[in-house]
Amino acid sequence: MAKNYPREWKCLVRKYKTYEDDRVSSFAKRKWREGARDDNQMHEEMVCPECDQAFLDNWRLQSHRWKKHGVKSELRKYIGDHSDCPVCGVDFITRPRLIRHLSETRLRSKKRAKTCRDEFLNSHPLPIDQAVYDQLERRD
Repeated sequence: MAKNYPREWKCLVRKYKTYEDDRVSSFAKRKWREGARDDNQMHEEMVCPECDQAFLDNWRLQSHRWKKHGVKSELRKYIGDHSDCPVCGVDFITRPRLIRHLSETRLRSKKRAKTCRDEFLNSHPLPIDQAVYDQLERRD
């Protein structure tokens, strides 16, 4: 078949490979949920405090909490009506972009030892006034 119909063969192989990748990843996820996970790959389990559902990483957990429970980032309570990062000084033009920047947990620069999120939270910021917070949330 491969010799006579190369295009169809290529398509068939691609479909099989996709099927195998999906099957392997679903198998790995199921094994992870059952507790037979590799300690080198998983450092800690992320569990939703509202419904006790387990997730592979923090991003999936936060996405679940936002979609299912309406829980937003705690950082929103500390960011007023400005768009520049208090740590690195970069202007992100809008408040939601600044909040997304401060929510990042991955260190992108080799020149820095901590993320802006870590440094911001270690500086013990004061929460903004509740009336200002409500107004900003309606606007965003």
